[in-house]
Amino acid sequence: MYDWLLDRTFILTWVSLIALFYIAMLAGSTLYHTSPLGVREQVISFVREYYESRIPEGYLNPLVFFTVILINNSVVVVIATLLSITLLAPLLIMIANGLIVGFIISLSAEIGGVAGGGLSYLSIYLSIAPHGVIEIPAIALASSAFSIAFRRGLKTFLSSLPSILLLSLSMIFVAALVESTVTIILATIVARLTWMW
Repeated sequence: MYDWLLDRTFILTWVSLIALFYIAMLAGSTLYHTSPLGVREQVISFVREYYESRIPEGYLNPLVFFTVILINNSVVVVIATLLSITLLAPLLIMIANGLIVGFIISLSAEIGGVAGGGLSYLSIYLSIAPHGVIEIPAIALASSAFSIAFRRGLKTFLSSLPSILLLSLSMIFVAALVESTVTIILATIVARLTWMW
């Protein structure tokens, strides 16, 4: 049932998509610093509107926050799995996510510095890493499904989709739990420690 997990092409595709995310994250950080102020403000406005439209009032309630994260990331995983056969969708999903995360990390570091918080890139990254090390591989796993079609055929691809979805969504569930609890706690600790110094 899960024999495709050991397929070398699948593993290489999975690792390559994870690497693509991190390359895009670095590009997003670079774009933040090199973009004209007007472009930067437009991207910030888009990201703010996107998240505000998805996070209801009272989002600090861990259960509500967990549910919102779980739904948003589950939708991404389902889309990535179903559209992976297009080849373009997995690349766009990983690149777009990486660009946005890189941009937001740079924005957070700048806001922290302006506010006197002294948030460093390392402290921000360390606060999001616990859920990111689960979430990004889960999305990359779903996005790698297309490699099964090319290596083993369309029939095997279609029969493996439920297993890929189940595994990816299980990882997303764990990542959402971590993000709605551990990430919030770490971000608070990191912010307090950096503001104390």
